[in-house]
Amino acid sequence: MSRRLLFLFLLLFPLAAFPQDVKRSAQKLESIRKQIKDLEDKISSTQTAEKNSLQQINQYERQLILTHALVKTMADELNRLKRDIEETRQDLIETEKAIADLKAHYARYVTRVYKQGTDYELEWLFSSQSVNQGIRRLMYIRFFAEQRVRDLEDFEVRKKQTRAQRLRLQAQLDEQNLLFKQKKAEEGSLKKKKARLDTAVKQARKNIKKFNDSLNKQRQEEEKIQNLIARLIEEEEIRRAKEAEKGVDSFRKSKDFTAERVDYSAINPTFHLNKGKFSWPVSNGVIITSYGKIYDKTLKTTKISNGIDIAVPVGTPVHTIADGLVAKMDYIPGFGNVIIIRHNNSYLTVYGQLESVTVQEGQKVTAGAVIGSSGGLNSSRGPSLHFEVWYGKDHQNPEVWLARQ
Repeated sequence: MSRRLLFLFLLLFPLAAFPQDVKRSAQKLESIRKQIKDLEDKISSTQTAEKNSLQQINQYERQLILTHALVKTMADELNRLKRDIEETRQDLIETEKAIADLKAHYARYVTRVYKQGTDYELEWLFSSQSVNQGIRRLMYIRFFAEQRVRDLEDFEVRKKQTRAQRLRLQAQLDEQNLLFKQKKAEEGSLKKKKARLDTAVKQARKNIKKFNDSLNKQRQEEEKIQNLIARLIEEEEIRRAKEAEKGVDSFRKSKDFTAERVDYSAINPTFHLNKGKFSWPVSNGVIITSYGKIYDKTLKTTKISNGIDIAVPVGTPVHTIADGLVAKMDYIPGFGNVIIIRHNNSYLTVYGQLESVTVQEGQKVTAGAVIGSSGGLNSSRGPSLHFEVWYGKDHQNPEVWLARQ
């Protein structure tokens, strides 16, 4: 009986147990995938920081342009005020000189009158050859005296106005100088901030390059290990096939040989005819990772997904989509608890990211049967179910097999 069980076990599922080197490789692969995820997160955060820094740099550049224009306008205004003050100063000098000249001239006149007395003017007045000439000379003497007084008063008023104007201009100049210094300081501060951000952006770009280099190395190692696992599995398939054949020959020669076999044709004989009609393995789920090539906008790279990830709360019941046989149950790093169900005509369905399982290897299941519950709380994918459909060694797009929700 034990020989019969061994034969059935080998016949049902050639890959019942992976060799230790495959498991070790899978564990190493999971470790590398975690490192890749960490690097991707670092690149994403660094790119976000770079983007924010570039936006701030653009803002500072706009501020610098406006501040520089304002500083230039203020500098022009300062130069204008300085010119006005200089012109006012020259005007004041000329006014003071005119007043001084007027006073000197009047002083000479007073001195002459004092020395010669008023008789000089009387003699000049009475020496007129006619009455009209005398009247004109008298009017001239009076006009001269009055004009000197008016001129002196005008110059004094002009002097006061010029001084007041100079004081106003000086006050404006002092105020403009203060604002100018403040704006120059602001411009200098903006330049320093921009310089610091420029340095930060350069460093961020260096970090991104370093992270990308590390990421590429990790992906190369991931690819090597995936190839190694594929090769080891292929070797295991060959070895198991040989053992199964040897078991068949030995079993046929034994007296226990009967027609007892697992009839796969009796298990869901219409699997391939139900394409696009199968019920979903979980209820009310949303696909968060599609099948096939996926473009990562952050890293600007393309990833390959052999199945789909359906977001559902942790603990959601997971159903098999069709009749079949539980061919394999295992824990695979990166996918958690995994159940593989074999259907007829070489079709397989894979259910990963399971928190718990409720079936056993070798157990027959019917469509809709609960085989476990979803998990993924601590997974990078988040709470979800990973689902795949295979035909032989070729993975299929699960979405085209499931009915539209």
